[in-house]
Amino acid sequence: MLLLPPQIKLPDLMCRVVRCGVVLGTARKGRFEPGHHIFMAYGNQCTNQEQLTLDDVRTSAWLRGEEIDAHTAQNGWCAVLVDGFPVGGGKVSGGRVKNHYPKALRNLK
Repeated sequence: MLLLPPQIKLPDLMCRVVRCGVVLGTARKGRFEPGHHIFMAYGNQCTNQEQLTLDDVRTSAWLRGEEIDAHTAQNGWCAVLVDGFPVGGGKVSGGRVKNHYPKALRNLK
């Protein structure tokens, strides 16, 4: 797991810090895979984005963990945004966005 440390010094608090910084992703099989946290923190600054709206049927499919059709994103990693707010990231290939939304967060209903 690769972390991006905060740019500021944290105050000396009397509480335990679970994780300091943003998880960038992981190195797997000689390549880098961006993590969910980096898309949530910086997704609206990504140049490759899949734009959804709350009324779009693809939004509910995405939140269930399904692949969706790519309308605005190009091939490669992209941030998925709903009405301008990041909801995660995926990998575009062949006009489809492969869902990398964490399984623990998926809405299966």
